[in-house]
Amino acid sequence: MASKCVRALRIALMSNAPSVGSTKYPINVINNVRNVSEVAVIYCATSNPVQVIVAKVDEGRSVVGIVDGLSSRSIEGPDDKQKRSKLLRELGYKK
Repeated sequence: MASKCVRALRIALMSNAPSVGSTKYPINVINNVRNVSEVAVIYCATSNPVQVIVAKVDEGRSVVGIVDGLSSRSIEGPDDKQKRSKLLRELGYKK
């Protein structure tokens, strides 16, 4: 919980609540988060490292965007595609 508070303070936005769940795939919880009526916007749902771009004006701050992930290290080959498809099937997201 403390790390979430520190992240929120770094962004310095009262209406934003970073949520971090390192033990789950974001795709598993995204629909539950969307169904919370108080959630207006989901900027990203990823297990990749992210950076938040914040704009500061006279009357406050706002999230302008999110830099999601790292630069690609390679191009997905046929074996990689099979592994990804297998993982999605195991998680129940692909038939």
